[in-house]
Amino acid sequence: MKTGEAMKRMCLPENAQYMGMRVLGANIPVVNWQFSGPFNISLKTTVVQKNCVPLSEEIYMAKEGFISLTTSVYLDVSLSIDNPGVFSPPPSCLHNGLQNNIKVGLCTRQAAQ
Repeated sequence: MKTGEAMKRMCLPENAQYMGMRVLGANIPVVNWQFSGPFNISLKTTVVQKNCVPLSEEIYMAKEGFISLTTSVYLDVSLSIDNPGVFSPPPSCLHNGLQNNIKVGLCTRQAAQ
């Protein structure tokens, strides 16, 4: 199914500050960056140096006496789609004479016309 939208390029914002480089596993250079986001958010990310593929991300926010820290690690990342079938709606979305209406990856039902 085509959406008509171009895939967004992985990138870092203009205000990203270089924090250093290291080598992972089998000689894969990775780079650490830090930058600020809206609402007093501080972000740190580690990306593969060659193609900017994200490996990890840390988001820190402090507001009105509350602190939130979220850490995400991305595993088994691929720059291609090996199995386009993963985007097909599950059979449970196709029942009782209803057709599926796919929006933002969610399967919602709409009356058949």
